[in-house]
Amino acid sequence: MNDHAGAVPGIAPDTAIWLTVREDSGHTIIAVAGEIDASTAPLLGAAIRDQIRARCQRLIVDLTEVSFIAAAALGALVSAYKHARTQADGRFTVVCAEEPALNILRITALIRQLSVYGTLDEALRTVPERPPRSMRFRYRRAAPQHGAGPG
Repeated sequence: MNDHAGAVPGIAPDTAIWLTVREDSGHTIIAVAGEIDASTAPLLGAAIRDQIRARCQRLIVDLTEVSFIAAAALGALVSAYKHARTQADGRFTVVCAEEPALNILRITALIRQLSVYGTLDEALRTVPERPPRSMRFRYRRAAPQHGAGPG
């Protein structure tokens, strides 16, 4: 793991998380390092929401240097995915290639919901400028007709 200047203020040193936000080729990248647990997941969620509110065009969350990921982090990722779909045209990508992050995404089946790439370079090359819009259909139940029963 890279050497980082220090932990996030207010977080115990043994549960440190580092968040770095940068731009690269039209993408906003949030690189995460350290442990994402119940005390640090809200920081990740806030960083993601801030970037979505800032109307970033393409958001990539890089979990390459995450050494521990708890279920609380999944809530932050799912929430970000939902917000990105409505506010950033669905261009939300996760980078992780190794345990523990990849394993928890597999176990929870989120790997099938999120766009997950093995490397940042792959995500930068692959994430489309504008993803295709999904078609939405609304189904309505037919109202029961009175007196139309058997008999």
